[in-house]
Amino acid sequence: MLEEEKSDINYFIIMLYHNIYKTTFLTMLDEMNKKLQYSSVVLAGLMMVAPAGAEPQFEVSGEFEYDHVSVKDGDTTDDLTKAEITLGAVVSDDVSAEMTIAAIDEETDEDSTVDDDLELDAAVLSYEPGVYNLTLQAGMWAAPVGQFETLSVSDPLALGEVETTRNRGMVAIWSPVEAIELTLFSGTMDDTASSNVSGGNIALSWEFLTVNIGQISDTAGDISDGATTYALKAEHSGFAAMAELVRMDDTSNTEYNHYELNYALEIEGTPVAFGIGQSTMSQDGVEDTEQQTYTVAIELTENIGVTLDQTVLEEPGEEDVE
Repeated sequence: MLEEEKSDINYFIIMLYHNIYKTTFLTMLDEMNKKLQYSSVVLAGLMMVAPAGAEPQFEVSGEFEYDHVSVKDGDTTDDLTKAEITLGAVVSDDVSAEMTIAAIDEETDEDSTVDDDLELDAAVLSYEPGVYNLTLQAGMWAAPVGQFETLSVSDPLALGEVETTRNRGMVAIWSPVEAIELTLFSGTMDDTASSNVSGGNIALSWEFLTVNIGQISDTAGDISDGATTYALKAEHSGFAAMAELVRMDDTSNTEYNHYELNYALEIEGTPVAFGIGQSTMSQDGVEDTEQQTYTVAIELTENIGVTLDQTVLEEPGEEDVE
């Protein structure tokens, strides 16, 4: 390879894709899942994409989230505890990385049987070539389609069907102007068949209003078909209103709707937010499934927050679940 070619941006992007993503990075991700050697592998990946001859000055940041959910279904109580830690590192002005590790501890019906699981949820290397406000990402990620924003601990009903996590592939994010962001993605799903998944999302923002339109070729839920998402969010004077519609590409005309209204204020200097949400799943010939959420979120300090949540799930032919 000629030395002058190495300075060419197009050459660098091609080499990043072929050498890092296709041959090296996916192997590294598999090893991370098998051996849980998260830190050493990610640091090695960072060194590979650092500019030649440069000595990276790592800037590491982290975020920790802890959730405990108690589900009451008739006489049965299921407890689920999940802890997530997200670590990020900046290698240079144009190269960064982020990974999320999740630990799950599940106890069912006050039984001593506990299903413990430690897994890598995401690991992404990002490169910003410095042209056209473009960001290129390679690694393991959740498909960047849909909005699915909520104050509640409980996710909107559509999220479990549409969101595909731990996909392996490439993501390109382009923002030609501040008000427009276009995302395209392509990769393989984390399933036994290694199914292909691709799609995109466009976000348009104007003052207090944001509009999202997205499409995904395949989903990870029970329906396992393509989906189109439409989302609208408006924020003004402490209020935030969200609405989202997801249409599945199936023969049952499955649709998901989510509506949420939040209000944020300060009580004696402490930020507090109140929220109420409604999610609905509808299909031809089937009674709707509905979920209501009532949420209070308190920011205790700059780095510590607590969310209290009450969720009621109403499924056809089933006793209500809280």
